[in-house]
Amino acid sequence: MKKLHTFFNLLSIMLFVLLFGFYMYRYLHFKGLEKENKKYSDILSERIIEEEKRFLLISELEIKDNNYVFKKNTKNNYLKYKGLDWRIIKVNEDKTTLIILDEYISILPNEALDSLLNEKYNELVNIDKFDLLTEEEYNISGGKESFINNKYDFWINNNKYIDSNGDIKDNDNLEHKVRPVYLLPSDTKIISGNGNIDNPFILDNTNKVESIKDIDTVKYIKYNNVLWKVIDIQEDKIKLLCQENLKNENGEEEKYTFAIYNNDIKNYKKNSIIYYLNNDYYNSLENKEYLVEGTFYIGKYLNNDYSTIYSDSLDLKVGLPNIDDPYIYDSINTFLFTTNNNSEINIYTIENNKLFETFITEKSYVRPVIYMKNNIKIESGKGTYSEPYILGGIISEEKN
Repeated sequence: MKKLHTFFNLLSIMLFVLLFGFYMYRYLHFKGLEKENKKYSDILSERIIEEEKRFLLISELEIKDNNYVFKKNTKNNYLKYKGLDWRIIKVNEDKTTLIILDEYISILPNEALDSLLNEKYNELVNIDKFDLLTEEEYNISGGKESFINNKYDFWINNNKYIDSNGDIKDNDNLEHKVRPVYLLPSDTKIISGNGNIDNPFILDNTNKVESIKDIDTVKYIKYNNVLWKVIDIQEDKIKLLCQENLKNENGEEEKYTFAIYNNDIKNYKKNSIIYYLNNDYYNSLENKEYLVEGTFYIGKYLNNDYSTIYSDSLDLKVGLPNIDDPYIYDSINTFLFTTNNNSEINIYTIENNKLFETFITEKSYVRPVIYMKNNIKIESGKGTYSEPYILGGIISEEKN
């Protein structure tokens, strides 16, 4: 019994010595780094590798085939770029950095990805080329246990998608969310931040924005005492989606019918939501001199082919989101400006992040869409959700 007691005492002393030695090494290691007064690199890939070597990311990164892969539920890979929130997936051997959008651009069938991902959506956020996540990239980050799995369904490459459980599935011919990846160059610099969710890496300076003409990516604008999001940037105007549903006189969200008799959009009658938006609602807006008519596509959506909606259009002061517009996924039970191919009495809505077909006589919420001139002064703000741009009047043609 006495020998056993002596054994446990020796074992305890050895464990203490080992732990003491480990933490003393860490203390001296970091103390030595402080004495060196060595600054972190401002190159994103180098910063990540440096921090891994300093044990700061010892449980966050895995070195695999000379790639530094963020894995599982890491909390140190948040990044802000082009006004959007991203997560870092890995640093490649050539020091390029793969990132994935931490939000969604749109909801699309697989057939529409090629035509919209790099023909419309990348232009909106001023990025040269988007890609989709691969199975390998998903799996090496931890698969279902990875930070990439955020319980929403989204497309990956090779005609597959990740479902809400985190499983990889083959194309089911339904719409899923679009969450692109982008490869940052090896010389990408960090402006500020440490990669935490409250202090993400910031990669680009906010260019000085003096007017709407200077906006070159997704931003928020305060207009008519309501928040609007930029969903398209054109040469002489921008397209804005209201971030609130229409409200009644009591300030309560109210549902509307699209129309009563038929869905003849080009000859809309007084009993349609189109008439209401372009008359009663439009007349209630302030600073109407800021606004301009814009094109709204009204062609039918046929067989998952988005090109069919461009077959017909209507110029309006106020419209609705279309099926190909980005950032409509967060709507709940809201009308779109898209009809189906079977009937004049059916219209599409967004319902629980999915396309839903309903009768025009059913009631849904409404999020208006407007076009705004680009010669409007930005008085203040940063263009973010919490600090949107505040408008300050039209700039004269001589100054524009």
